[in-house]
Amino acid sequence: MTAEEAKNGPHVHPERSRARGESTPSVDDIVDHLLAPLHLRSLVGLPVDKEFAEGLANRLMRAQL
Repeated sequence: MTAEEAKNGPHVHPERSRARGESTPSVDDIVDHLLAPLHLRSLVGLPVDKEFAEGLANRLMRAQL
């Protein structure tokens, strides 16, 4: 990790994961299974907390869609 990357926070590098033979979710999967539920909950006034977001992310990564 470069100093610039450390300064700006964690970054995801799907190309590196794929090069190692790891599966990574597509952009569509990320939008459909992570961002859309978070956005919808915020629009309708339901709580969105760290645990909920982490649960979505964990399910997305386990599903290997």
